Amino acid sequence: MDREEAVRFIPADRVVRSFRGDVVEDYSQANGSTSRCSSRSPACSTGSVQIGFLQHWMLNPDKFEFLNRFYREVVQRFEQYQVPVIELGRQTPREAVCAVFEKVNTGVSR
Repeated sequence: MDREEAVRFIPADRVVRSFRGDVVEDYSQANGSTSRCSSRSPACSTGSVQIGFLQHWMLNPDKFEFLNRFYREVVQRFEQYQVPVIELGRQTPREAVCAVFEKVNTGVSR
């Protein structure tokens, strides 16, 4: 599967719609095969999601290998990614903040 298709974001109502509002996929009556996880929810830790996946697939060895590969190739990369940060104090003048963002967004390094 294409990695861009490996992770899906499902709206809270579990109904995926096109930009016109037409229903494309409806998971609102799903039997638990989709997860209602928020990245801030302790109940949705990687371990609990993995357990739910394995329970759903009844410990199928092929699905277990798929999950392990997905974890190694996708999840771990997210967990290990270091986000570049520029921290500016409150006392930084607005003009300086604008200059920093302009340089970062345009790639100018003067």
